[in-house]
This record gives sequence, C-alpha cells and structure tokens, in this order.
Amino acid sequence: MAPPILKLDNIYLSFGGAPLLAGVNMQIEPGDRVCLVGRNGSGKSTLLKMAAGLAEPQNGEVYRHPSSTVRYLNQAPDFEGFSTVEAYAAAGLGPSDDPYRVTYLLEHLGLSGDQDPESLSGGEARRAALARVLAPEPDILLLDEPTNHLDLPTIEWLEGELVKSRSALIVISHDRRFLEKVSTATIWLDRGVARRLDQGFGHFEAWRDKVLEEEEIEQHKLGKQIEREEHWLRYGVTAGASATCAGSASYRTCARSTVPTKARWAVPKRPFRRLANPVSWWSRRTGSPRPLATGPSSRRSRSGCIAAIGSVLSGRMAPARPPFSRC
Repeated sequence: MAPPILKLDNIYLSFGGAPLLAGVNMQIEPGDRVCLVGRNGSGKSTLLKMAAGLAEPQNGEVYRHPSSTVRYLNQAPDFEGFSTVEAYAAAGLGPSDDPYRVTYLLEHLGLSGDQDPESLSGGEARRAALARVLAPEPDILLLDEPTNHLDLPTIEWLEGELVKSRSALIVISHDRRFLEKVSTATIWLDRGVARRLDQGFGHFEAWRDKVLEEEEIEQHKLGKQIEREEHWLRYGVTAGASATCAGSASYRTCARSTVPTKARWAVPKRPFRRLANPVSWWSRRTGSPRPLATGPSSRRSRSGCIAAIGSVLSGRMAPARPPFSRC
C-alpha cells in the first residue's frame, strides 16, 4: 500500500453549537478518486478547504506530502488582476509544467484565450476555472461543484479527463451521474463524522441504508438496556424476583418465597451465627439505625460487628463509617 499523500486526522471545528466536524479522519492515496457526500451544511466545502490549506481546524492535523502539488476549484473563481482568460488559466502552472496544456484545455472547453475574464458568463467562468486547475496535472485535485453551469457535452468531456487523469481526486457534486462515472471511493460526512466506502457513488445509497439500519438496531438495544436499568433502580430486588418467577404456575407463592417483605427482613441463621450479635434495621424514613433483634446467638462476637439490613436505596450502606465498625 502506497503512503498517503493527504491525511486529515481528528479534525474538529465548531461555531459555538454542535460541532460541525467532530473528529473527522480522511486519507487519500495516489490514484484515489473520492466523492465527498453529505447533507447541505454538513461541512463538505469546509473540509475541502482545510485539505487545500485555505482553512484551519480548531483541533486536529492536516498532512500533505511535501513534494505533492494541490489545486483547488472554488465555487466562485476570482479573476481580479487578470486581463485575459489565458493569463488566468496559465497562473495555475508550475515552473516545470507544459504551457501548451492551457491551450489544449481552453480549446476543448470552448474558450478563447484573449477574452476578458470579467465579461464571462457563469458557465464560461466555470470552464476557465477548470482549465486553471487541470492544466498543471496536480498530484491532488480538489473540485467543489465542478459541473455547475456546464452543459451536457462539457460534463461528459470532463468525466473522461478526470477518469484518465493520474491525479488523486476529491470531488463534491450534486450531479449523481457525474459522481457515479468518476468516483472509485465514497466518503460520507454525517453528523460531524466521516465514514468511508471503498466503492464508487453507485453503491453509496445501499451502504448508507444498511449503516442507518444497524444504527437503529443498536439504539433500540441501548434503549431497552436503559429501560431495564431504570426498572432495576426503581424496584430493586422485586424486579429480579419478578423475572425469576415469570412463567411460574403459582406466581404469588413464588414471589412470596423469593422477595422478603419488610416484616421478614430477618438475618439468616447460618451466615451470621458467628458474625454479628446486635442487628439493626436502617430506616429510610428516619435516616438512622433502629434495633431489630438481639442476634441469633447469645454469644457476643469478638469483632463487635453489626449487620445493617434494609430495602434497596434505604441507605443501609451508610453505617460503614463510625460509629459502626466495619466487618
């Protein structure tokens, strides 16, 4: 496996409420063609800007290979300072890049190099921006809505260019057919967390539905577990006895023999024969011990221990500190 050329580790970003990105991890290797999907407002464009180095996370680390080149297609290209379309597109080239590449791209995108960038329509501006990021054939290509304002023949041409390109690609788009054509992996940004599927967008929906169904089952199990815990805390031993006696033909007899009532909170003879002499009932109403019996044996215990008994949540554990001795 080749080492990653781009890695985002534990990325966190919040604007005061629920975090937009809560520990996002993403790794891109050479040749990956990844589509980044998620609901509107889930942080896709923000994450792409962090990958390009145009935004910083509040926590986490962004690693880009030192020798890799990155190009980012913004949704709103900035033509300020450029007199012609060719000059704008050529500004994306590096020192070792082929300048003829700009001419080739402008021709296939239906643009004239001597046009004034400020006079371009929305579709023409998008094509000029594509020529600028595609010309240097970067190691990492980050595209945010590349098909906006493009006609169908141009979209199909762009699909072919991206498929045969050697650049690693991360693309955000609402064009489902475009994503199915160009992607080989899918990263789903959902509730601040990124999940990866090593298949193209065509397999995304079935995988997403399966993930959500598994989550729903786990939440249902957790809800039942919490419900059982709350029932136990509320009813204590009675809950256990009810479960033990469930299905018994004589439930009342079973429950009576299993669950001690207040009057039958007596100390078993064998366990306490040599352990304790005085026995106290810890009263929840008064919050203090109340003598119940003098113990099963007339011999006093050398340890001087007492047995504190009572119902669940009655506070019978409180006597563990003085003036009561610990057993």
